Amino acid sequence: MISSICDLLHITEKEFIMAADDMKTKEEQKFLEKIKKGIQYSQFMLGLLYGLTAMICFIVNYAIDRTLSWSWLVLIALLIAFSCTHLPFKFKRYKLMKSFAVISILIYILVFTVKYTEDPGINLGEAYLIITINLIAVWIALAIISFASGWRLKSALLLIDIGIFTAFSHPIVEWLSHGVFDLTLNPQLNLPIGIGVCCFGVVVWISGYIKPRNKNLG
Repeated sequence: MISSICDLLHITEKEFIMAADDMKTKEEQKFLEKIKKGIQYSQFMLGLLYGLTAMICFIVNYAIDRTLSWSWLVLIALLIAFSCTHLPFKFKRYKLMKSFAVISILIYILVFTVKYTEDPGINLGEAYLIITINLIAVWIALAIISFASGWRLKSALLLIDIGIFTAFSHPIVEWLSHGVFDLTLNPQLNLPIGIGVCCFGVVVWISGYIKPRNKNLG
């Protein structure tokens, strides 16, 4: 079939195959360009929406309260959303980690703003402690995703990370804030669920080193 086509076109089979590969490559490039343009358009519209939302909130806040208070919270929340939807596309390496670094800083600023605009009774030290411990769990997860090799190892380490922080994050907060480490202070199911998830992670990890037995048939 190909030989007949080549004879009609007066080209060799190699030239025919190379031309087909070139057409396929051009089609793939066009498809990728469409996706890139689609992402850029979506980001532009989202950025415009973020800006309009912030502007409207500032106007409404000042018109009602004659001051700017809760609108700052909206602005910081929008900056966090912007960091999730736009920043990963701005970095070439370690996209998730760099983006989450910005998000982490904004979360601290958000809590600080809540205290001084809406709820002065918030204990900043304790709030920052809770946030820090939870952010550490996420940072460890991002490090595992970025640097661990193989899906099995990543899955196992992520499960162990989730399990440890589920089981012990609450007692650790109580210990650091009040000097009391008591596992009974945990919410009712956190400890058994956390330990179970850790055990499952260990099983996933170990299963990668178990070679299946060869069955001799016949």
